[in-house]
Amino acid sequence: MELLVKIALWLHFLAVGVGGSATFGIPVVGRLMMRGPAEARPAVGATIDTLSKMGRVAIGTLIATGLFLVWARYDAATMPAAFWAKMLLVILLIALVVYNVRTGKRARTGDGAAAARLPMLGQIGMGMFTLILLMATLAFQ
Repeated sequence: MELLVKIALWLHFLAVGVGGSATFGIPVVGRLMMRGPAEARPAVGATIDTLSKMGRVAIGTLIATGLFLVWARYDAATMPAAFWAKMLLVILLIALVVYNVRTGKRARTGDGAAAARLPMLGQIGMGMFTLILLMATLAFQ
């Protein structure tokens, strides 16, 4: 069982890295796409799609490994408030990801208002991801 916990923890940390790459990478690539020539936008958009898919896989991995780690190693009833704050932020981040995916699709079909919202949504995502890591640090110190 201890080996499974170590593997799950390793996968959890790996997914944090992949998720962070998507969370911080998509807004950066999006800004480059908007500043670049129109003919380059489809190729740069494909990079955003790839990062988005990686981020969604990372979220799924984080949920699966996180649930397993709490079940295998911790008592959910005794988790500190920082853990529950982290869980709330995770739920909000998942909702933001769903909203971002939908907004991105609308932006690609020419919805200027949706495109204008994307930079702000990216900043919110980066802030939420940073707060999630802070709460995790406080919860498991």
